[in-house]
Amino acid sequence: MCYAIAIKNGGLLELQVVISAAEMVTPIGMNLSQTFASLRADITRMREAGDIYWCRADDPDFEDGAPLVASTLSYLEPQRKQKNTPAQWLAHIAAQAFNNLREKAQLSLPQYRELGLFMGLPPQQPGWGPEQEEQFCYHFHNTIEMDLFPVAQFSFTGHAGALSLFESTRRALASGQIRYALLGGVDSYLFPEWLENLDQNYRIKSDRNLDGFIPGEGAAFLLLEPAGQPEKRGLSPLAAVTAAIQDRCPATEVAHNTGVALSKTLSHLLEASPQPPIIVCDLNGEPARMKEWGYTYSRLGERLGVPLALEHPVDVLGDMGAASGAMFTALAILYLQKKYAQHASALIWTASDTGERAAMLIEKK
Repeated sequence: MCYAIAIKNGGLLELQVVISAAEMVTPIGMNLSQTFASLRADITRMREAGDIYWCRADDPDFEDGAPLVASTLSYLEPQRKQKNTPAQWLAHIAAQAFNNLREKAQLSLPQYRELGLFMGLPPQQPGWGPEQEEQFCYHFHNTIEMDLFPVAQFSFTGHAGALSLFESTRRALASGQIRYALLGGVDSYLFPEWLENLDQNYRIKSDRNLDGFIPGEGAAFLLLEPAGQPEKRGLSPLAAVTAAIQDRCPATEVAHNTGVALSKTLSHLLEASPQPPIIVCDLNGEPARMKEWGYTYSRLGERLGVPLALEHPVDVLGDMGAASGAMFTALAILYLQKKYAQHASALIWTASDTGERAAMLIEKK
């Protein structure tokens, strides 16, 4: 399925959506500006985390396992043992990112009653899934000390979740159902039951799987509004959303097939960009993800720009899972401002294990 903000909805005029605020919490920063500074300086907080999980040995009869190497929210470590279920811990991380954004949003309490929440969340895991949505909401709103928002929608699809919810966000804004929207995501791989499955399937990086990914955790939010609205309360928009799109490949185990799906997804967005954008994506070190990108790059070639401006923050952050879409969009705004001033736009893409592919094109303001 493909969609873009130029679609008219029930006779309504086109709605241009802008990003008026963005925030996050990551292992390398307590907020967006700290994270971006650490990212530019190549400062990582990856550590041995044997207190969380020990990876399997290649030959357990003759070798010892090794401690997990992970990218953790070390400054929230005191709360980790208290928030001992996925719903509690994920809600706590998300609340930290939300509180950061609340300082920038300049919304009054009555205005929060006109706000919708759209979030990407991790896919089904032991002790976690759509049946935990109510628990997650309870802990999240309890931590931020706010009543439930009038509209809330969640996607339990991992990496692509946040960006795949953009159309729902746009429609809710266009219909007047809400005036403000939070588009975000949160994830943490750092639950022993989740890591066990990833380790068994040679997914996480360890002594027996050198081309796996480094598991991480974090959360990010974007505040979306109709164009022209932020200025009324003294905010200058950070970027405009030019278009967003999603697709799905049923054969995720075949890199060629996912390369077809991803190249189709990105091709539609490139048509909406007069000049090649910078690319910010969730390449995480796994061979399948890299092969998929290789097939995509070979198809799109010079349409992506020469030289290619490609950023994959996972190298420093660790894999951010369902937080990736919102997080990389926020980082893309700063990349456009500080590193790629000659570029006018950024294309962000994310890929879920379950086959979803989602992407967004933003234009700097």
